[in-house]
Amino acid sequence: MTILRGAGFPAAAVVIVTAVGFAFAGTREATSVLIGGAMALVALAVAPIVQRLTRRLDPAIVLGIAVLSYSLVMFAIGFTYSLINDFPWMRMTPAGMGVIATILGWSVGHIWTAQRLRQFVYDAD
Repeated sequence: MTILRGAGFPAAAVVIVTAVGFAFAGTREATSVLIGGAMALVALAVAPIVQRLTRRLDPAIVLGIAVLSYSLVMFAIGFTYSLINDFPWMRMTPAGMGVIATILGWSVGHIWTAQRLRQFVYDAD
């Protein structure tokens, strides 16, 4: 199991449960939760994807690519937020709750998966 699957599935499950809870407040709220959760899930998924694609490169190059990808993700989230902020059906509080739920689900899944992968954090030499 990879970090992407191990953290992504719990994050998606938590945001869906959160959306179901907000569905009692209305469909606009539930949709806003799903949009916020999707934005957070995409942002969180970039790092494991970049790590997997660059794992055989020089560490300095990997660091540069990681910083660049993080900067692009932050720009994309800000740009997307500015676009959806003007939609009359978009509710920002439920969208924020979707982001928080996704981050919490991702964190729990990430920690649980990382404990089972038993990857070396340092060089054993």
